[in-house]
Amino acid sequence: MIAKLVFKNDLRIMRKRPCIEHYEASYGIDKTRLARLVEAMLKESDNFFVPDKKCSAYLPVPARQTGQFTETGEFSFESPMQTSHKVNNIVYAKYYPSNRGAIRHAMEHTVEHTGIAFGEPCDSIASAKPCDSTSAKKTGRAIILVHHRGGNIESLDAMARIFANRGISALTMLMPYHGIRAPEGTKSGEFFTSANIKLTIDAFRQAVLEIHHATDWLYDLHPQIGIVGISLGGIVATLACAHDERLKTACICHSGADLAAITFRGLATQKIKEAFQRIDITEAEVRNYWKAIDPVNYIHKMKETCVLQLNTIQDTVFPLECQKKLYSAFKKSNVKYKLALFPFPCGHYSAGKYLLPKLYLLGHVFSFVKRNL
Repeated sequence: MIAKLVFKNDLRIMRKRPCIEHYEASYGIDKTRLARLVEAMLKESDNFFVPDKKCSAYLPVPARQTGQFTETGEFSFESPMQTSHKVNNIVYAKYYPSNRGAIRHAMEHTVEHTGIAFGEPCDSIASAKPCDSTSAKKTGRAIILVHHRGGNIESLDAMARIFANRGISALTMLMPYHGIRAPEGTKSGEFFTSANIKLTIDAFRQAVLEIHHATDWLYDLHPQIGIVGISLGGIVATLACAHDERLKTACICHSGADLAAITFRGLATQKIKEAFQRIDITEAEVRNYWKAIDPVNYIHKMKETCVLQLNTIQDTVFPLECQKKLYSAFKKSNVKYKLALFPFPCGHYSAGKYLLPKLYLLGHVFSFVKRNL
């Protein structure tokens, strides 16, 4: 009875959200070439998920109306993985310092090695000088927040402010193909997970590479860094942790493993499933390709990370078996790990909509980060 009510409630909430259509399906894909790429990613994952060079420059972004910097410092940088969509090649991030007086210091650090005056607009990232990470003073702890599919840079604003107001600086960033990074005519996140198998692999890889560059910037200011990922952001956060030893704590919320099963069995991705079915691509085939971005294949690299997995068993987007796969992988790898389940009858969307589940999530995540970071 409760499961039926949760399903109906999640379905009602999802229908109120903008519908995310599938992108072009994988017609005529070169299966042999794609299989070779997947095997190479699994064998030498650092070559694909770790940038081969430092970011050339981080540029402050003035407030859209006043042209001045607010208590939240926005900055941008060039994505380490360039795509055919120019709007997707610039990453936008927001910094929430635990000490609000530090915002000017952080932004001055951002432009200190770029040759651009503080507050001065800059149209070209290429015109800035490379950054130097040796001169910044490191203090305290910080957390990177990774939003859900279809979200934007403000999606985790409340969580970021809670962390900052309680002594832990926070950084939110816009994932590939989301918000203002979405190509014209597409919805936020439509290209991030789609029926285009290769595009989806590239989008996850690009997100991980960008988190690495964001961590470079944050590490110049804070010696202890953790990461929080919500929904599909949880998969991205796990992949990022596995390939960056500086991320010491990870909170994976409303997430799981096996993206193929999530796509074919979850409530939110039925249009993508239908697109695959129209071209006779099965769940098993998709799983074989998407194992390159399945976090369970890289968890063995996270032995120095403290992990919290927070789920609701009535989740209609990340099925219970997908949650269990992630849990089992963490357990087998001997990672310092904690599993927490929502004590409320709520689903994927309702857990983020109603006050009591939201407070439970925020309290659990903050207390875990505070203890382990």
